[in-house]
Amino acid sequence: MKNYLAIDLGPDGGFRGLGPLGLEGQAGGSSAISVFSRTISSAIGIMTVIAIIWFIFQFFTGAISIIGAGGDKAKIEAARQKITTGLIGLVVVVVGI
Repeated sequence: MKNYLAIDLGPDGGFRGLGPLGLEGQAGGSSAISVFSRTISSAIGIMTVIAIIWFIFQFFTGAISIIGAGGDKAKIEAARQKITTGLIGLVVVVVGI
């Protein structure tokens, strides 16, 4: 009796993925692993740029808060904390690469 539920996923079975990750065996040398690697690398690069932009935003808002604090120690400390938190976040992202 033939098993109709079995799917042959082997290389000769004809099963191929869809989209850019289904490129196994095609000309051009693009394998699914290289496409996946490029995708992850691009995502990490984009997240790093976003983290740098966020740090710059946090730095400037903290600096403006220090300028506008008017000598209030609580406001100055809150602004320093904002800058410190932004810097720690940037360091974590850069070290995580």
